Amino acid sequence: MESIANPLYFFSNISLNPPSCSNVVRFIDVLEFFFVAHPLSGRKEGEEHKRVMYFHPKGEQLERQSEITGFAEAVVNFTENFLSTSHRDISEKLTESDDGFDFRTVTTQRTEHVYIRTEDDQFMLGVSISKQLSHVSDYPLFQPAIRSILSDAYRMFRMFFGTFSSFINFRTVPDDIPKFKERLDFFFSKYIPLLKVHKMPLLDHLGGVEFLRMS
Repeated sequence: MESIANPLYFFSNISLNPPSCSNVVRFIDVLEFFFVAHPLSGRKEGEEHKRVMYFHPKGEQLERQSEITGFAEAVVNFTENFLSTSHRDISEKLTESDDGFDFRTVTTQRTEHVYIRTEDDQFMLGVSISKQLSHVSDYPLFQPAIRSILSDAYRMFRMFFGTFSSFINFRTVPDDIPKFKERLDFFFSKYIPLLKVHKMPLLDHLGGVEFLRMS
């Protein structure tokens, strides 16, 4: 019997193989990659790979992980220059009830990328969805829904384990980083394969459907 102390207890009864006629798709079936990065940890030349805290798929080469997270960081830093002061002020005032994570999106011929920054922009989560796999799975791509899914993944981790900053910050000792990576791996390696998304992405974006009273 699985202990309820395990956070994945709440997902353990979810089937990994939904029926072909299902209205949901396994997220992993359309996923190219997912990562959690801490840019400050990879500032030194030759140590760029140290910014990668978690990466899916696990078998990806470290050099490739560094390239992907480095590209994401470059996109964020480059586009930051084009944000007006007023837009930046508004972003800083957003609360998390407004899904107030700073985000960037990138569309390529093959993929849709979404990046969000959390906890005073210290950490970055990124995801890439394959257009070809989405077509095969009959999953229509909708960037706001992908952003909501990514934000929810962060919130789910935080609900069980606390903030990322509680593991790694400017006072972090070297032994704390492996512990942080271990927690990320423990959670996301189980969460991602169990995650399902709706074939009507608006449901993921809105967090479900709220029905009105008949009377």
